[in-house]
Amino acid sequence: SIAQKQRTSLATRPLIELFGSILRRGAETGDFAADVHTGKCFAAMLGMVTSCFLTGHVTSTYLNFDLTSDEGISEWRDYAIDLLLKALRPGSNQG
Repeated sequence: SIAQKQRTSLATRPLIELFGSILRRGAETGDFAADVHTGKCFAAMLGMVTSCFLTGHVTSTYLNFDLTSDEGISEWRDYAIDLLLKALRPGSNQG
């Protein structure tokens, strides 16, 4: 519903604005690409870092580790962070 979208937007806006400021600061220092779309990047990162909680049982069926265990969550977190940081690097064609 429209009301639910507005509530979600109000709740997430401060977090996305903070995330945008981190991306801009990283672009200024040369650590991140300058053309990163804040909303798309936030959505992609949110999906990756929460997938072990939302789809852990399903994803674990085709991975060699259990995303529902502490060890699996830790392994996924490390992988996701590394992959996402690589995608933000200048020249990565992240948009």
